[in-house]
Amino acid sequence: MSRFTDGKGRYTDSWWSSPPDSIDHVGAEYLQHGYRHPNVKTARHDKFIKRRFKEEMARLTNQ
Repeated sequence: MSRFTDGKGRYTDSWWSSPPDSIDHVGAEYLQHGYRHPNVKTARHDKFIKRRFKEEMARLTNQ
């Protein structure tokens, strides 16, 4: 489960039942229009989600 809160306090939650091995290839349109986080509006948002996704996946897989 991920939650993204934009700079205006709006948040969305998304359940990743089968997370991808890599999020680098995922375009912003997947995050926005793929119903992951429709409030992703900028390249900064996109970069933030990808960075945090990698951090959390590393934490979860290296336990």
